[in-house]
Amino acid sequence: MGFVLVAYATKNSIYEKSLALLIAAAEKLGVQSYFELISDKGGWEKNTEYKPYFVKDCMTKFPDCNIAYTDADSMIHAYPILFDSTQSQALIRKQDFPWRKNEFLSGTFFLKNCEQCANAVNIWINKVAAGKTVRSKPETWEQFHLGRALSEACVNYEQLPHDYIYYDHIERVEGKVEKPVITHMQYSRKICNK
Repeated sequence: MGFVLVAYATKNSIYEKSLALLIAAAEKLGVQSYFELISDKGGWEKNTEYKPYFVKDCMTKFPDCNIAYTDADSMIHAYPILFDSTQSQALIRKQDFPWRKNEFLSGTFFLKNCEQCANAVNIWINKVAAGKTVRSKPETWEQFHLGRALSEACVNYEQLPHDYIYYDHIERVEGKVEKPVITHMQYSRKICNK
């Protein structure tokens, strides 16, 4: 089973412009992809809460493909061979930072399109729907709920290499990568001067 690279962006935003660049890069590399523009749902918090719903929709739209999600403000630089070759049910980066430990990074991740991962996505949706995302409280973010959902659904996941979810915070912790596969611009941090 192959994979499809998926991403979404809010219309009329910096993310829409970034998504256009991601689309062009994916096409140039011959990466099967699906991208969607959505209406703003009411700010960063609500827009990120849409992620599990989008992933579930993609699993339904592409039943014969595994799902490789990446944020709209990312850039793909090389064909992601790992997504074709992995035997894991999921690939996600779990990172220790000096300021926070065991943080699941959902900017890029991979899920096999199987019953167990679909169950994890449903748990993820329920956790996001039951809470309220607060920018200053990382434990409320969708990525933390994803980590918990994978655990509760007993999904066997492996660590996504940092060259597949490369950005400046990881560079400071893990060191520089000469040829990253996927980089993240993290516009939300830049917009908020973080």
